Amino acid sequence: MSHNLTLKLSDAAYDRIREEATAAGVDPAQLAVLLVEKGLGERSPANVRTSKGVEAHFGEMSLGYATGTDNDSIDADLAREYAGGLPEG
Repeated sequence: MSHNLTLKLSDAAYDRIREEATAAGVDPAQLAVLLVEKGLGERSPANVRTSKGVEAHFGEMSLGYATGTDNDSIDADLAREYAGGLPEG
């Protein structure tokens, strides 16, 4: 099934689509459909977030070693720190 959708594009966006469509030998509307479908990929409206709140800061990073709630490694880290003693003053 397909649906019609009218879009309002800036002159710059339309010119770019028209130029790329001409270079590819396709209609600008066909290229616009391909670009929209490619941009959506496998995402659905249910899982696409539009807010840019605190979620914008979510992510992951690698410290180069495993982290977690492993009590043995936590105890070893604490023992290593405590063994260093207090700085002399």
